Amino acid sequence: MNRLLALLAAALGAACTSTSDVATQIVGSDEAPGFLIVATNRVLAESARPTELRRGVAEDGQSLKLTLLLANGTQDAQRLNYRVEWLDKEGAPIQGALPVARAATVPALGYTSLTAVATHPKAASFRITLTEPFAGATR
Repeated sequence: MNRLLALLAAALGAACTSTSDVATQIVGSDEAPGFLIVATNRVLAESARPTELRRGVAEDGQSLKLTLLLANGTQDAQRLNYRVEWLDKEGAPIQGALPVARAATVPALGYTSLTAVATHPKAASFRITLTEPFAGATR
């Protein structure tokens, strides 16, 4: 029950802080495929579509490890930035665990996987944000 409430709170928080024009936000779920998309960037919807999530344990034997597979159904490669925000078992962001932005490219008509290892031992879940490289900036 707590997990469901945390998931709903994360979804509501994401909807309030981000618009679908800016980011795709993904949160963990116990239901297949292991994640829930709570906001979708229209550009990334086909060119960086989440298709599979694998959870595991990192090489240290303790830290949570995620691998998210993205698919590109378009004729053009898609550059993006992604951040993983680690959450505790109640679904709250872990204080002091700053999400670091990383760059990735999903090849045209191809796949890429994004891997992240929890930066804090209390990490039990996550929120992944995908953005276009210049989202929110004026060009």
